[in-house]
Amino acid sequence: MSTDQNMLNANPHLAIERLAALDHEPATRDELEHLTGCTMCRGERQAFQSLQGMATAMRPGQVLCQRY
Repeated sequence: MSTDQNMLNANPHLAIERLAALDHEPATRDELEHLTGCTMCRGERQAFQSLQGMATAMRPGQVLCQRY
């Protein structure tokens, strides 16, 4: 399903899978316009960027947290 079709569905927000893919795929003009005006999608996008940054900064074998 294309991004344009995702935006035409009952849910006016970008698909979570698409927001995650924006780290390695360019956003379309419609997606950029939506992100500019949608606080919710912009926040989700920023969360994915933060997660990507943490993953990139990790060393092989490093554990972020340990369960007790």
